[in-house]
Amino acid sequence: MRKKGSYFELKNEMERDLIRAYREKLAEMLGNSSMDEIFHAVALSGASRFWVSEERAVAVISAMRKNAAAEKNNEPKHLFTGKYLQRISPTKRRMYAEIYNRVEDWQKDKPADTLQRAIAKIIQQPAPSFYLTEGSVKRMVYKIKRRWYEERKKKLRYMM
Repeated sequence: MRKKGSYFELKNEMERDLIRAYREKLAEMLGNSSMDEIFHAVALSGASRFWVSEERAVAVISAMRKNAAAEKNNEPKHLFTGKYLQRISPTKRRMYAEIYNRVEDWQKDKPADTLQRAIAKIIQQPAPSFYLTEGSVKRMVYKIKRRWYEERKKKLRYMM
């Protein structure tokens, strides 16, 4: 869950990646699919990276590792309990679980790397999906398109 007033510094890059996937799916599926099906396909399509900040990923993965360590010591804990993890949506849980698994594999191969370095490398790798719901994709795409339309309208107004 984001903190009040927080800003996602990768927002513009993520929007470009989302629009790229939207255009690909629109060209591929238009004519024989509804827009809801297209948005669903975009949500499940691969992203160019994991769209999470390094700081947030480190905090969440660290908390997950503490829970995993407690579980190994026969303390019944689930990976998604604790301050950072209780209110994470199911789609984001899937994303963090994927990052967690990749971190575990990474550190088996490269045990000398720190957690922060491993996460920095992993979140730059292509992600299997955007980890967004169909509704989130729809809102984001329409918001981006509306903003582009408003910017274009301003430019045309000043040209006349």
